[in-house]
Amino acid sequence: MREPTVAIVGVPNVGKSTLFNRLLGKHRALVSATPGVTRDRITAQARVGDRLVRLVDTGGIYADPAAGLLAQVQLQAGIAVEAAAVVLLVVSVRDGLTPADRDLAALLRRSGRPVILVVNKVDHEGLEESAAEFFSLGFEHLLTISAEHGGGMELLGERLARLLPEADPGELQEPALSLAIVGRPNVGKSSLLNYMARENRSIVSPEPGTTRDSVDLLVQAGERRYRMVDTAGIRRVARRADALEHGSTQQAVASLRYCDVVLLLLDGREGITAQDLTVAGLASDSRRPLVILINKWDMQEKGTDARARFREQLQRRFRFARYAPALFISALTGLGVTKIFAAVEEVWESGSVWIRSSELNRMLQQLKLPGRTRDGQRIKCFYMTQTGIHPPRFQVFTNARGPVHFSYRRYLENRLRENFGFQRTPVVLHWRRK
Repeated sequence: MREPTVAIVGVPNVGKSTLFNRLLGKHRALVSATPGVTRDRITAQARVGDRLVRLVDTGGIYADPAAGLLAQVQLQAGIAVEAAAVVLLVVSVRDGLTPADRDLAALLRRSGRPVILVVNKVDHEGLEESAAEFFSLGFEHLLTISAEHGGGMELLGERLARLLPEADPGELQEPALSLAIVGRPNVGKSSLLNYMARENRSIVSPEPGTTRDSVDLLVQAGERRYRMVDTAGIRRVARRADALEHGSTQQAVASLRYCDVVLLLLDGREGITAQDLTVAGLASDSRRPLVILINKWDMQEKGTDARARFREQLQRRFRFARYAPALFISALTGLGVTKIFAAVEEVWESGSVWIRSSELNRMLQQLKLPGRTRDGQRIKCFYMTQTGIHPPRFQVFTNARGPVHFSYRRYLENRLRENFGFQRTPVVLHWRRK
């Protein structure tokens, strides 16, 4: 059994994402004055007392079913409630008790889930009395808080801990491997997540930019658990439509820093675009293992020649990431999707190796190409030692007074790959003058 789920629900713009971020202790969901910003279920692991829980921040659950995307948001929130051990129903004291709040309360009572009614935006004592009208919704547990300023959060944590089911030994599992699905907008990131989940987990829409937050999903494949993170599409700065989309892009970039492996999606019909190069560069800069997925291959011409031509494009234009394996897939039909986890394990294991310093220095002595700094100074490498894994990191002691020329850095990286099996992982070199 995994950790119990706590679903945060409410009508749009009552402060669900602010509460989510407050409980999590960091900025994870987008917060904006625009109603309906959170479109997908946003999940993250958080600690409540001495327990780990799975927090779920839902889209505004009360929506017009006639509006396609809003209806999907409503469905996502409903699914979250069905899976929840405890539900936090968030209302706004500033908006007062609305018909939408009453409808939602009735829906939650029918669900049979334990509910804590959280009256938010009580930012000063003068608003405490205004919260009394929410007792008419008939819930046993009512608390007033200010998610923005932190007021009432300690009491909310205590009440929530009491309502959680008893801990199960299954909660104490090995951490899942975190996989960030990245790419420019509309290349099929959410479709891939949905196929892997075999449920309607992330909203899929033909409108580019539908996924605004990073969306997590836990997937079991064999004996390994994987946490899939579907990120917002990353655009170039000039093409970001608004500040909200800029925030989504920043979250996607942050996902690169905190994940274990990056899954980079490309559109096989369109070839490699300038935006793809931008996203690939960000993925490479994150120093995380990378698997390249060429999606929509079911719509591409058949035969090995097409694949060979695409691979040649990758080798030519992704020279900075030639270590990354490439798979041809279709998130729609499932073509090649089963191979993804094997590729993930390959790149992860490739970055797990520790090399003895004696072996590294034997390799150094055998190098044939003399190194130089950017200003032309000849480099002599005295000593080398490994300082970390995931990715493999090495400290090189030299006589260099300035930055090492990129060509010599690349040369040494390639020698490490050839000698010690780092073909499928980025390699990080730190240079230190002795």
